[in-house]
Amino acid sequence: MQLRCLLVDDDKIVLRAAQRYLTHRGFGVDVATSSAAAREHAGRYDCIVLDIDLGEDSGIELAREFIDQKTNCIVFFSASTDVNVRVAASEFGTFIGKEAGLFVLAQGIEAALEETRQEAIAVGDDGPRASRADPRLGSGFRKRQ
Repeated sequence: MQLRCLLVDDDKIVLRAAQRYLTHRGFGVDVATSSAAAREHAGRYDCIVLDIDLGEDSGIELAREFIDQKTNCIVFFSASTDVNVRVAASEFGTFIGKEAGLFVLAQGIEAALEETRQEAIAVGDDGPRASRADPRLGSGFRKRQ
């Protein structure tokens, strides 16, 4: 079964490129250009990929909302170079700098999904519907409770 991702970024060029690349990699991908549009889609995805600077809102605040709604797999894909912002984001999910590129984004999503699946198995849940991740990949900055 195809894994579903929601990409949230106010940069339409980044969204289009990431959507094409991740679709090519086998993901089902929808996009949202604002936090309001993203909220409309909440709960339908295996993973949500967020930019941190969404214009009117913060991707970190949006991640808090999604986690409260039981979305367990959050990946931040941001150009932010502020270490404090990156650390704050890592409290809620995996952080990948946009400078790393789409290949690393895809690897990070797969690793985060695998981590989420393993956490779910540990508590007796099935987690995301399928796992495509290479278990050797680590998500790096991810710090979950």
